[in-house]
Amino acid sequence: MLKARVQTHVALKQLQDKLERDLKAKDALLCEQAKLASLGEMLEQIAHQWKQPLSVISLGSSDIRVDLELDNFSKEETLKNLDIIDNSVEHMIQTMSDFKDFIQQSERPESFNLKEVIDKTITLVSARLSHTLIKVENNAQEHYVHTYRNDFIQVVMNILNNAIEALAENYGDARIKIDSVFVGEYIELRICDNGGGIDPKMLTRLFEKYTTTKSKKNDSGLGLYIAKKIMQERLIGDINAYNAEGGACFELSFAANIKEEEDANTSRGA
Repeated sequence: MLKARVQTHVALKQLQDKLERDLKAKDALLCEQAKLASLGEMLEQIAHQWKQPLSVISLGSSDIRVDLELDNFSKEETLKNLDIIDNSVEHMIQTMSDFKDFIQQSERPESFNLKEVIDKTITLVSARLSHTLIKVENNAQEHYVHTYRNDFIQVVMNILNNAIEALAENYGDARIKIDSVFVGEYIELRICDNGGGIDPKMLTRLFEKYTTTKSKKNDSGLGLYIAKKIMQERLIGDINAYNAEGGACFELSFAANIKEEEDANTSRGA
């Protein structure tokens, strides 16, 4: 009898362990799917951002060709067109560089300037912003942070995309404000919009799996759930949401790990 009970407990423990492993594997897959969805959105944005410089390059090269064919060559005008083409190519290269930086998974924490990385994240969603009158104010301080850079970008990008969608049809004073403060050894980053806020009934389950505030039928409802997991498991922090000043605010709290940055600077100085 005792042996049977022990065997039952062992079997139950093994089953529980398997279920926990399966759940972790499923969550890891969901995180990967969310990352791929972000990459898909970014590819669309890159295609949009490239339209203008490609048009400029085409126009500049056409001007040079016409001048040569009409024997109306002007060194000054040609150099001017070549400068325009060079600037357009540089813009396209920078866009691809930003994209490449994002898709590379951070295997180890990195030290980076908080304000600069947020500026880069805003650039990554700039194609969506270009269709709107939304103004983004990045008032985050130039804190140095030592954490997983691309995971941080993914969280911020998710929140910005949500805010952009909430403000997309606001043809008045549409704003997204970002600011940061130090609280002990933690940084609190706030991203607020004036898009009308979130239904109070949804606030309590906003970060649950498959919960969405978006009107898109194909939205998975995983964005904020994944953002919460990244904040808690990768960035050793948390994310919360509340309504304020006619809109929604998302507050990210995470360890700055400034000591690692100071140690790195000391080592480089040595």
